[in-house]
Amino acid sequence: MGDILTVAELGIGYRPEAMAELSLKSAIEETINEFQKEIKAKNITVNLKITDEEYRVKASGVNIKRALINLVDNAVTYTKPGGKIDIELERRGNEVLFSIKDTGIGIPVEDHSFIFNEFFRARNAVEMKNVGTGLGLFIVKTVIDGHGGKIGFESSEAGSRFWFALSN
Repeated sequence: MGDILTVAELGIGYRPEAMAELSLKSAIEETINEFQKEIKAKNITVNLKITDEEYRVKASGVNIKRALINLVDNAVTYTKPGGKIDIELERRGNEVLFSIKDTGIGIPVEDHSFIFNEFFRARNAVEMKNVGTGLGLFIVKTVIDGHGGKIGFESSEAGSRFWFALSN
């Protein structure tokens, strides 16, 4: 129900109202801490490839956090026990690039063009019989697009890598 309310709150043509300076580094560290129980239960190794820089961007902290939670949740959910998740932050010109790569189930090629669609769930995710609304990645894309950012992914049977870039 939370995802449906989030989509309703964001609305069509979402543009963040409460913009402030945000440390992406801190937001990522907080998000990872929220998933420690699930990470430990699946014996997942999380590698943070982040320098001491704070990677500040002007953004809606609440909604960027929603995007990070959805991306980390997917990585943890779909990573196989004993797998790993790599999270990176880097500066590229006037942008900050966030990347999360997992050793999960991947996304079938025939599902790639639909992955950010509302209510879409990849065939292999449905086959896992885990519960989901198909709204998580739609929310992530809506938030990043609303911030004027870029978003993308690559995926194979060896896992997926999602990324977004925001201007700083």
